[in-house]
Amino acid sequence: MRPLISMIVPVYNGENFIEKCIKSILDQSLKELQIIIVNDGSNDNTAAVLEKYESSDPRVKIITQENGGVSKARNAALEIAGGEWTAFVDADDFIKEDYCENMLAAANRLSTDVLISCSHREGEKGEWLMDSHDKLIQACFSFDEGSFSFNIDAPWGKLYRTSLIRENHIRFPENLRRSEDAYFCICVYEQAENIGVFNQCGYHHIERDGSLCKSYAPDAMEMLEFILKANQELLDQYHPSEKKYEEAFCYRVLPGIVECEKSYFLNRNNEKRFMSNAFAYQKFLNQPMVKRAISGLQISAVKNRQYKVRLLSYKLHLGWIFLLLKRAQMKSRIAVD
Repeated sequence: MRPLISMIVPVYNGENFIEKCIKSILDQSLKELQIIIVNDGSNDNTAAVLEKYESSDPRVKIITQENGGVSKARNAALEIAGGEWTAFVDADDFIKEDYCENMLAAANRLSTDVLISCSHREGEKGEWLMDSHDKLIQACFSFDEGSFSFNIDAPWGKLYRTSLIRENHIRFPENLRRSEDAYFCICVYEQAENIGVFNQCGYHHIERDGSLCKSYAPDAMEMLEFILKANQELLDQYHPSEKKYEEAFCYRVLPGIVECEKSYFLNRNNEKRFMSNAFAYQKFLNQPMVKRAISGLQISAVKNRQYKVRLLSYKLHLGWIFLLLKRAQMKSRIAVD
């Protein structure tokens, strides 16, 4: 019998948390599941943990590969996904026992291609079809969720019709180490005829210290450039010359710059001298794609106070002063510690 949902779980060195994730899937009230777990070259005891579950439950399928990143792991699982629907679960997350059953029922009631589970929003109806497909995609391009209280640009917490992914050859970009999730979601949203929202919080997402977004990334500038180019390609493919999408895309640059500052320029593991950092920082801000986006953004339209201040400093060409002050502040904290 064909499984109703293929559950895809990529894992790397997850011996300390993967069992909780797996058990939460095995304990689902909906039993017609295919559980695909991809061991992405773990060098801890993850393999032994996974083998235990594969041997005890025929629904569990383990794929073992050399470390290639989360995108490669998810893509490997998509190749063998046999369920009518596909769902992604991060290895350190877990789901409530009725999560799959409730998501599937809502997706069928709404006759939707994609169902997004919502976080807590008091006073709203339980489920609905997006009245503005357009607004969702703009928000995803911009990284600004606005009025949405759910993770629109993350693959987890959603149900995808497997045929939509397969027939449109949608995959995670393996050349990106960040924003690969948003790229995948944008491609799915663009191809979906309709998208549903289910206001139930059955997915528990865990953010661990040491995650990629908090770690030192010496290639942060190059990474952001790849991300911006990839999203520009999506714009050119789906919405060439449409101003509203171009404006939404510009808003992606601002949090990208702030992330570069945190993960590279202002990271305490960056041992480069200040002048060397300042020169690289200014060169980064003068990149045509970054420069165009900064000049096109209106300060009054930016809601986040931190981003508003940062954008003002960029427009006044005072970014290096901010960098100097932050570096000095970091040194004083280290001295106190």
